[in-house]
Amino acid sequence: SNIHVRGFGVWDAKELVAVLLVQDAGVSADIITLMVHPAYLRRGLGRRLVTEFLEVFFKAGGESCFLEVSCENEVAILFYKTLSFIVCGLRKNYYNVSGRQIDALILQALSSKN
Repeated sequence: SNIHVRGFGVWDAKELVAVLLVQDAGVSADIITLMVHPAYLRRGLGRRLVTEFLEVFFKAGGESCFLEVSCENEVAILFYKTLSFIVCGLRKNYYNVSGRQIDALILQALSSKN
């Protein structure tokens, strides 16, 4: 099957202020990164990008979308849980931050058809 990396963005005038990168393999997808410019946080831009991607992805026949998030990033974990992501696994020592190993939670969103 074909795997595509797709990028979605939100622009304010000429400046890119939010980006979602996704690896899409048709039936499953992986969110690679979600970034929002600090001056644009708490405006719903990240939520809009993820929600719109999931709607299109599931409508096109996608079944599950995964991502990894630091076990220490409580804000991101809560954010994704509000978007119906559930914890489905753990990656030990996934991140290395200044020489410190940090585990990652694997989160998954499922199509309502599953």
